[in-house]
Amino acid sequence: MSFEYKLHINYIIFLSIYVLTFYTIYRKVQDYAVSVHLEKIKKLDILVQSVNEDANVSASRSNLPEISYGMNCVYGKQYKMDCNTCRCGHRNTLLCTKAACLGPMNFEVIDDDKADNGDARNGEAKNEDATLNGIERKRRRRKIKRRGNRKTLRNDQGQYPKLPLGSSCIPGRFYQENCKRCFCNADRIPICSILDACKEKNRNPVSKPEDVRPPVKDKEFKGLQALPHSAAPCDPGNTYKIDCNVCICDEQQNLICDKMLCISFSDMHKTEAMKRSGLPCNTNNAIENEAIQSKCVKCVCNVTTFCQAIEDCVSDSEKATRTYSGRRNGSRLAFDLDKQKCVPNHIYKDNCNKCYCQQDQTLRCTQKTCLNYNQATALQQQQQYLQEHGL
Repeated sequence: MSFEYKLHINYIIFLSIYVLTFYTIYRKVQDYAVSVHLEKIKKLDILVQSVNEDANVSASRSNLPEISYGMNCVYGKQYKMDCNTCRCGHRNTLLCTKAACLGPMNFEVIDDDKADNGDARNGEAKNEDATLNGIERKRRRRKIKRRGNRKTLRNDQGQYPKLPLGSSCIPGRFYQENCKRCFCNADRIPICSILDACKEKNRNPVSKPEDVRPPVKDKEFKGLQALPHSAAPCDPGNTYKIDCNVCICDEQQNLICDKMLCISFSDMHKTEAMKRSGLPCNTNNAIENEAIQSKCVKCVCNVTTFCQAIEDCVSDSEKATRTYSGRRNGSRLAFDLDKQKCVPNHIYKDNCNKCYCQQDQTLRCTQKTCLNYNQATALQQQQQYLQEHGL
C-alpha cells in the first residue's frame, strides 16, 4: 500500500470524525433550543392556567357572604372579608388568609372650619381655597378619620361617652366630662386625667394611663400589683405595673401602659457574667478572685473564671442610679425616648422587646410583635383548634 493511499485514507477518516462531531454539536444545540422553547410554552400554559384559576377563585369569592370580626358564623362555612377568604372555625373563630388589601378605603375628610356645623363649602370658598399657597394649606389642619378599626365607644368627634350622673360607672370604661377624660376604677368610681382633651395634641385615642387618670406617684407605684407582660390577664378598672411602667386594665381586659423604656438589670448582669467568664484567674489568690466578681455576678476560679448572674439582684450602685435623672419618678429607673438619650452599653426593655444602647447613644432593638390579652387569647384558641384537628 503506497504512502499516498494511506494519507488519503487518514484524511477521509479525519474528515468523517470532524463531520460527525459537528453534526453531534449541531443536534445538541437544536435539542437545547427546542427544550427552551417547550419550557417557555409550558410556563405560558401554567400562567394561563393560573390566571384562569384566579378568575375562577375570584368568581367563587364573589358568591361568598361577607363577614367581619365579632360576627357569628357557621362552623366550616367560607366567608369573605375585604380581599381575604375566611373559614369559620372552632368556637366561632375566623381563620382567614392574610393578604394585604389595597383596594379603595372609606375615608372622611373633615375641615376644621366646617366640622362643627357640617356645612358644605360654597363655590366662593372653593375658589378662595384654590388660591392658597402650600404654607397656608398646611395651616388648615384636617382630620382624616378611617371608618374601620376604631373603638365603638368613641364617636365621630373623638369623644368617649359622657360620665353618668348619680350612678356608678362600668369598671375599665373610658368616659369624658367636658374636656377631661376619665377612667372607671374597680370600685366603680371615676378618676379623671389632668390633661385637657380639648387641645389638639390630646385628642388622640387613649394610649397611656395619664390620658384618663392622674399621674401615679412613687408611693402608689410601690404598692401596685406587678404583672409579667402586657398579655397577662387583668381585672377591669385596676391599675398595675409592668417593670417601670404603669398600666390600666380596660373593660376588654387589655392593658394600656406607659411607653417608657425600662433598664433591665438582669440582662446587664447576664452580659457582665458572659464577659468575665473565661478570664485567667489565680486559684490561690482570693483577693484577686474577689475583685473579678460583684454583688450580682458570682464567679468560680478553675484556671479560668466561670461566672453566673444572680437572679433578681440589684447592686448598691444600681440602687443609687435609680434616684438619679433618667426616670420619671424617683423609685424607678426609666428612659423616655422622646426626651432623653440612653446610656451606652445599657440594655432596656420596651414591652416584649429588648434594646441595646450603642456607643453613639442610639438604640438597637428586637422587632417582636407584642400582643395584648385578647390577641394572645385568640392566638391560643387558634393553636388549640389546629392541634385538636391535626392541622
